[in-house]
Amino acid sequence: MTQPRRGIGTIAIGIVVIAIILIAAVGVISLTSQPSKVATTSSSTTASEASSSSSSAGQTMTTSTSTSTQPTGGTEPSISSVLAANVTISGFPGEIAVNPNTNRIYLSDVFANELTILDASTHSVMGTITLPGTAQSGLAVDTTSNTVYVPVAGCTNELNASNSCDSGPGRAGQGGIVAINGTTDSVIGEYHFDVGALAVDPSTGVLYGISENTGLSSQASGFLLEINGVSGSLIANISLGAGPLNLAVNVKTNMVYVTACKEIPLSCLGAEVLLVNGASHSLQSATPLNFNALNFNLVVDPSTNTVYTMGEDGPNLTLVAMDGSSGKVDYSQAVGSSCAGAGGGTLTINTASGLIYAAFDSQLFFLVISASTGQTVNMLSTPAWFQAATFNPATSQAYMTSEGQNQKVGYLLIVPGVLNESYVNISLLQLGICLP
Repeated sequence: MTQPRRGIGTIAIGIVVIAIILIAAVGVISLTSQPSKVATTSSSTTASEASSSSSSAGQTMTTSTSTSTQPTGGTEPSISSVLAANVTISGFPGEIAVNPNTNRIYLSDVFANELTILDASTHSVMGTITLPGTAQSGLAVDTTSNTVYVPVAGCTNELNASNSCDSGPGRAGQGGIVAINGTTDSVIGEYHFDVGALAVDPSTGVLYGISENTGLSSQASGFLLEINGVSGSLIANISLGAGPLNLAVNVKTNMVYVTACKEIPLSCLGAEVLLVNGASHSLQSATPLNFNALNFNLVVDPSTNTVYTMGEDGPNLTLVAMDGSSGKVDYSQAVGSSCAGAGGGTLTINTASGLIYAAFDSQLFFLVISASTGQTVNMLSTPAWFQAATFNPATSQAYMTSEGQNQKVGYLLIVPGVLNESYVNISLLQLGICLP
């Protein structure tokens, strides 16, 4: 068991955040000098409650740009005008997952060893579960067995705790995966695998976790772990040959997809999507991406066998769609300026309507994108940045976690899956602080 560590994706994002802080003053001056471009958020009680806070080897990418009609006037609507609910959550909500079969929502906390459970129908808090460590990326729900899996660090981000991540004992702690019975809300297992992100295949009950190699070599590397969700035993340890950032599973084909970088000096070099066959436990192929920052997660539409991810492609924030079997790129669609992607965000998908939702953790926008074309079909201003997002097919709603004004309160924003009105002005996405 290795010492808990920050994932490759976290390190890359950390570099972005440092750069943003260094040039924040310049960025603010630039924004305030262009009032005609600043996004205006419509006022409402709900909004005020939240914080203000190319061609590749063997493949051809078809790159296009947005052709959405620019409005002649007005401002984009606020997300508060369409919310189905805005739930105040104690603490600092981070990762989010949902079980559509039981209609339960699960929220982790960035600064506490705690998992909060909510009723998806009433949006009320049902209770909390104490965890042995602070939750990390990627809550996973096995909808077949009704088991919730939470990757945790061997320490806590709580201040003044005996096992604080800033203390010696905390840094020496071992991470793992906590298994929770979704019916009794009790911990039923702890598996000692330190993973940076986690996913589960409900059709097989297999857990998939990514683990990075922490060696000093400039060549990034890592592994995909296949774990028995019931016993916690290791099924396979697959070498990836690149530093993994995130992953997703197609439950219909037993394929696993991993975003990775071959090198990460200051940005992501050799960005790619790896296709792993979960049945044969083998790396099948790799799809190169023309990205210098892989700062969004992967989403999969099993009905079309299509995989989507988003990152910075030169000057653009770009959405890529690829065939889930061959890895062939279907399209590479420029969504907006890379300024809008600095720091990244979360993608989630409504497979019934064919819509992808992009929630930013560094920009005050929420985008609705057509999965079939990559075109932005709607955009809303937001009162705060988002930590994570997911979609509930049972209620046809998107869930997003948002930070509050301090670490004692946060919000769960609930948005209808399909909005009645549409507003698109891609030029607004060029606001923000770009990397030099």
